[in-house]
Amino acid sequence: MARLPIYEQQTSAKAGRVTAQELGAGTGQALGQMGSVVADIGLNMKRREDTLDRVRLFGEFDTFAQQSFEALAPEDIANKATVEKYQAALKEKAQELLGAHSGTGDSRAAFQAQLENQTTQYQKMALGQQIKAQYQMVGNMVDQYSNELAIKGSFAPQEMTNLFAEYDARLEGIKDAVPAGQYEEWRMAGRSKIATNTVKSLLTQGNSTAAKALTPAKAWPSARVPHSPKSCSPNVPCTCKPKRLPSCALLPNSGCASSGKW
Repeated sequence: MARLPIYEQQTSAKAGRVTAQELGAGTGQALGQMGSVVADIGLNMKRREDTLDRVRLFGEFDTFAQQSFEALAPEDIANKATVEKYQAALKEKAQELLGAHSGTGDSRAAFQAQLENQTTQYQKMALGQQIKAQYQMVGNMVDQYSNELAIKGSFAPQEMTNLFAEYDARLEGIKDAVPAGQYEEWRMAGRSKIATNTVKSLLTQGNSTAAKALTPAKAWPSARVPHSPKSCSPNVPCTCKPKRLPSCALLPNSGCASSGKW
């Protein structure tokens, strides 16, 4: 009967036997490999737990930062102290959450870098909104100046030149806080508002001669008082089809009327 080689090896009297020492070495090697596998599994589980903990804590920080930012009132965010207080709160919260993370040294370092980056992003957003709110605050003040002086012009048309000078002086006083490129635009817009109210006041009073004296010749059609076509007469300029002109045309010596830009 034919025997398989393996059977021959195991049963033959000539075949070598496995010694106790060899058996022990094989068992030790197997146990060592098993220990390495268990250690790897444990390390992977720890990394997974650390990652999940960072995700949870980072979400808490993000929610806090967003809600705190939304709670800032528009009128408050223009104040430098308000933004500084918000920035301090972000740093305090980041330190609190970093202390709550029980991960490895590498995990804590990664989480710290993540928190610092997100803190910087929210600080930039707050500073951007602060600048925007400050510009809005300055713009509102300029509107207040022009409205106030325009009302004065409607009651004292003869003071228009002085009102221009007063408006320019007020605008010059806050020039450093005016957004780049806005100064001249706001200056002309304010003067235009003052001139418009002054001319309208004179026309309402029936003093068209004084109104014409304050208005460039080509701009006169835009300064007429609206009225019904039936009321047109030789003594009242007709405004059935008024010509639309830029506001700068109402400004004496603005150069707009003679430049042909309109």
